[in-house]
Amino acid sequence: MLELIEKKMGPPPASYCWIVFGSEGRKEQTFRTDQDNAIIYQDPPDASGSEVKDYFSSFARQMSDSLAKCGFPKCSADYMASNPSWCQPLSVWKKYFSEWITTPTPDAILNS
Repeated sequence: MLELIEKKMGPPPASYCWIVFGSEGRKEQTFRTDQDNAIIYQDPPDASGSEVKDYFSSFARQMSDSLAKCGFPKCSADYMASNPSWCQPLSVWKKYFSEWITTPTPDAILNS
């Protein structure tokens, strides 16, 4: 599906990784698995930051909608790339993990 969305939108403006969490990430999917995913994309040059962010935001929404049409319901907790918090450049993800590790709150442990 990633390739279909890329074909529709045009080539991505930066390298990226589509990651999955939860039961899918642990390869424990059942017949009723919801979506738990994120996008990590290459840090863009400052001049193209908003263009890159806009591309991946749209990409994430289209992926989420397409997965929903295929029978994968959206995550009720919003752990999906279509949530701006989970569609970020690598530098932001590094900050996320640094904070989660240095401040191991229950939410930080869940997120990491």
